[in-house]
Amino acid sequence: MRITHKGEPYFCAVTVSWQLAEVIKNQGGVACVPGNHKSDFDPPDGVTSCDDHMGAVIQPAAQPGDVVFFMDGAQTHGTFPWRNEHDRRSILYKFASRTAVRGGGVRVPRPDIYWDGETVEDMSDAHLEVMWGPGSGVGAPSLEVDPSGSVGLGE
Repeated sequence: MRITHKGEPYFCAVTVSWQLAEVIKNQGGVACVPGNHKSDFDPPDGVTSCDDHMGAVIQPAAQPGDVVFFMDGAQTHGTFPWRNEHDRRSILYKFASRTAVRGGGVRVPRPDIYWDGETVEDMSDAHLEVMWGPGSGVGAPSLEVDPSGSVGLGE
């Protein structure tokens, strides 16, 4: 998600993908167009659809434990169909600042609604804060980190 602040690009969405299984080059998985996140042009239609990506789209190899890290809205990315003999396994962590609304005002499900009751029943308020469901952040409380590194509920 790209916005501009004082004429400079500012990105407020990051994706981290931990690979749990081997990703063999050109056998499927995460794909992207490498480049400068500050370049401000739209790629040709063939690149974004991969109908004719003109060699601009790569699908990197990765070993279990490797991490793919990119600015979500700043880099053209997606996935190629998985063609490996083994299952595709990875953990995706997506961070978007509360100013990066993806859902257009979607209210975030409370943890007791988004997760089953048994999962959250013994959690403290601080633990529940990181369990909110995906959405724009509307209605979700915030966490704050104090100078000592302790995490607590925001005001």
